[in-house]
Amino acid sequence: MKHSFILKTKILRSLSHAISRDGARLVLHGFNVRQMDGFFTFTATNGMMLVSIQGPLCDAGVELDVILPPIIPKGEQVVTEIDTEAKTVTYKTAHVSTYALIDAKYPSFEKVVPAQVPAKEDCMLNLSKLEGLIKSAKAYAPKEYVFLSPNKKEVNILAIQNHPEWFGILMPASGQPDVTIPKWLKSCQSPN
Repeated sequence: MKHSFILKTKILRSLSHAISRDGARLVLHGFNVRQMDGFFTFTATNGMMLVSIQGPLCDAGVELDVILPPIIPKGEQVVTEIDTEAKTVTYKTAHVSTYALIDAKYPSFEKVVPAQVPAKEDCMLNLSKLEGLIKSAKAYAPKEYVFLSPNKKEVNILAIQNHPEWFGILMPASGQPDVTIPKWLKSCQSPN
């Protein structure tokens, strides 16, 4: 089945700061694209941080869960076609480029997203992890403010002012909490 949409390349530029470069975790080298709540949702994680961005609307009944290779097409917007049968993604700009999808199952990232914004309390943050999230936010919306909701267990949510479609989290130091996507995030998301 083919899925076509206009992709803002700033989504992939932002996610590129969160992909894994660990040779033992090849499944995390790309960008996950799936249908969630009627939108294409783009996610990347390296196991220590995660960034997820809600993209354009998708057709009702679309079932999609693929991994794009870590390639960012030139231009601000690009016509994108994902072919799940051929296992390819095609970017149409001044010229057409087709790449193989990463043939793997992306981890279920929803389990690491906190159920609600934690109460603000003193906490320690790993600066290198935080720096990766800041780079991702800056690639997506360089002139906006960011908000950090920290807690002592290192499940820290980063959000960008005026861009509710984007969020990032610093992963917990050990284990993964059994939670779902926060209601506050679902209620304030808008199409890109």
